[in-house]
Amino acid sequence: MKYRERGFSLIELMIVIAIIGILAAIAVPAYRNYIYKARFSELLVFADNASRQVGEYVIVTGATAIDAATCTAMTNKASVNGTNIMTSWAISNACVVSVVGTPAQFGGVATNVTFTPTMLGDGSVTWACTSAGSAFAPSSCP
Repeated sequence: MKYRERGFSLIELMIVIAIIGILAAIAVPAYRNYIYKARFSELLVFADNASRQVGEYVIVTGATAIDAATCTAMTNKASVNGTNIMTSWAISNACVVSVVGTPAQFGGVATNVTFTPTMLGDGSVTWACTSAGSAFAPSSCP
């Protein structure tokens, strides 16, 4: 008996390549958006760490309010930390923590995170997170 070898036709191969192309066209932008959100979370972690340092500073100094002169000893902390995701960070006189992301790492979008403190009556500090409307920010940091 003679067996005839049979392979895939050109049309079948083209259909498979078209399906792979369509799936890639959907997956690549979703993956890119996921990467940007992960990078944004790194900015949030850094800002949260800086806000904890400010909270400790406020407790140690015994501040009773947060105003323009509360964190004067912590100002001028603007620095590049060696990562390519973050351009700079700073703590202002009023203890506001600002972290600026590198636009090239977020698809050219200017990305920043600001943690603004509020002192409660019991001496504890709460933080409000804002991100200037970044599309990559979680809902907890609009």
